[in-house]
Amino acid sequence: MQIVLKQGSFLWRAAFLGTAFGLSSVTGVVIEGMKIRHYRFNGILITSGSGNRIIKNVISNTLSNGIDVQTSSGNLFWKNEICNCSDGIRFIAGSTHNWVIDNIVKDCVDDGFECFLGVDSNNVFISNKAIGNAGNSIELFGSNNLAFNNILIDNSNGIFTNSGSDTVAIGNVIKDCRTNTVTVTASYSNLFMEKTI
Repeated sequence: MQIVLKQGSFLWRAAFLGTAFGLSSVTGVVIEGMKIRHYRFNGILITSGSGNRIIKNVISNTLSNGIDVQTSSGNLFWKNEICNCSDGIRFIAGSTHNWVIDNIVKDCVDDGFECFLGVDSNNVFISNKAIGNAGNSIELFGSNNLAFNNILIDNSNGIFTNSGSDTVAIGNVIKDCRTNTVTVTASYSNLFMEKTI
């Protein structure tokens, strides 16, 4: 299934709607070019899904996460813009092997990009921007996650790791953090090579 709308198409919530798009146990769905705002829960929720592509969407002012991914693998998140949500893009409950490329997350009340539990492993974050978020720019629990060439500006923390091993963070620009640039707790065998300004 493919959902593609022309530039300028949008979903505006009614008071009783929780999530704009909920994908459960599906493969190969494309959601592209949507403008999603003012939903009570998530903009897009993927549960037990794989091989889905979430591309060039604008998500703002949801009471929960812009994109929430639960127990899902092999999904692509590319060129989405997310602002004024809880977390921008969150992986949880065993979400693995997902690709997050060239997204912008700003002004969220918690984290920009997040792998929330130790079982959320083998995820890739490349060339994203996290700007002005109240929590971590990128939070990486789990093992073998990669953060490469991201721009992280004016967030509470830069990169936060916990509960895992073999996380690699290379070439990220981290600027104007309010608390810490890099925080490592309860994890080991990590590699960090950052461009802190």
